[in-house]
Amino acid sequence: MRHTSIHPPADRVSTWAFRTHSTSAGNWPHRSGGWAPETLLDFGEGPDLLGRRLRDIDVKQGHLYGLLHRGRGLLLDRTEHLTVGGWSDRVDYLADPSAVLDVPCVLLRPDGHVAWIGNDQQDLDDHLSRWFGKPTN
Repeated sequence: MRHTSIHPPADRVSTWAFRTHSTSAGNWPHRSGGWAPETLLDFGEGPDLLGRRLRDIDVKQGHLYGLLHRGRGLLLDRTEHLTVGGWSDRVDYLADPSAVLDVPCVLLRPDGHVAWIGNDQQDLDDHLSRWFGKPTN
């Protein structure tokens, strides 16, 4: 016996489109006054870049977004002085002083949003714990 749906395919697509658009960026206030989903997370005080998705910049190893496909966090360090230490099983490290950024270092979540900006190791460790849990060692 063949299964048939009570909803024709076009109705299923319309329902999917409605659910997708009604629960996407249009329903959540953004820190800039617009609407976007990242305001559901508290990134704290900081520059406008904090909490936003970093654009796909060129880095030593190619393009930034290509490095995020592994589903891990990323510390992009222009100072070459920081480390991810006990989070290396969850966060990748890239020292690239030539990266086109207006800040010394950024910690990116796996989705490319900036979780931290700075150049202080203790502050970075606090944010690594916040976003990626306790260190392994």
